[in-house]
Amino acid sequence: MHISLLLSVATSAAAGKAPSTLLFYTCATKEVANQCDESFSLDQRGVANRGFSANTTTIAAGFAAGITTLFSTHDTFFRNGAGLRPDWKEAWAAVQLEIDSLVRSGAIVGFFAGDELVSGGKITRAELLTCLDALAVAKATYKQQGITLFTWANEGGEVWVEQFNASGIPASLDVVSIDDYYMDAKGTPESQVQGHRQWYENTLYPLLNAEQRVFVVPGSFATRNANGPTTGRYANGNATFCYRDAATGAVTPATCDAYMADQANAFATWAWDDARVVGFAPWHWDTRGIADVSPYKEIGVVDMPRTKAAWKKIGARVRRAAAATGPSASQ
Repeated sequence: MHISLLLSVATSAAAGKAPSTLLFYTCATKEVANQCDESFSLDQRGVANRGFSANTTTIAAGFAAGITTLFSTHDTFFRNGAGLRPDWKEAWAAVQLEIDSLVRSGAIVGFFAGDELVSGGKITRAELLTCLDALAVAKATYKQQGITLFTWANEGGEVWVEQFNASGIPASLDVVSIDDYYMDAKGTPESQVQGHRQWYENTLYPLLNAEQRVFVVPGSFATRNANGPTTGRYANGNATFCYRDAATGAVTPATCDAYMADQANAFATWAWDDARVVGFAPWHWDTRGIADVSPYKEIGVVDMPRTKAAWKKIGARVRRAAAATGPSASQ
């Protein structure tokens, strides 16, 4: 996971837009230098319709399973903390040759520039622009041949956007998103979605041009962590992102699953109502150790039956929209 014209709800409805992407922002293979190279495994078949990867074998296997890919360009252009690769032009030229057949087959539908690149201090704003402009040249070339691709980047938190207040989100970035799983102190699924929507509408949308769109990045996780309240965002302890059992008051993986299923549906209600939202990138699919993630987020959707069912139902609607509109999420 950005974005100067604000569309009203009436405009959204008239435009007939609908989300056409569901991918899980997860690390199917181990993170390298704090960057995921692959977001999908084949057990997402029938739920997700897209993912990102830089592995052409994975991309081909995903396509056979009904999952199209945004090619992950981070390692082609950047080294975290060291900015642009000195040889990025040569590396990008080689990658374009390697992926051309996958683009033409429809397996690759765009590019994922990277995660929290500016907000995480991994690269500078100028270095991001260099990458986005190079991707824009490739997109324009394919566009002349009748192939429409789009570029997505994700950022973290709410402060990074201040770097773009004067200039707006770069026009060469088609889709942008943020990950911040705690944006309302009330802590209900609906209030968290409302907090996200208010931030997008009030802060991000005024920085977008008329063609740019957004993904939303819902939290989709559960916990077995029994820890109680802490300071700051976790004043409710393991109930921060979970319901409590009505009879016992306990937080269990099942009560977290129920909360996150309701939150998935609340995000979907927003998305169907807002033409700016063209996709979902919930975090995360895989299950991890308690010590491997920030508090109360270790169980993934793969082990959350109610949340998985909610995303599968949402994914079915997304697939219908993708079939109707084609690969470009920014159209």
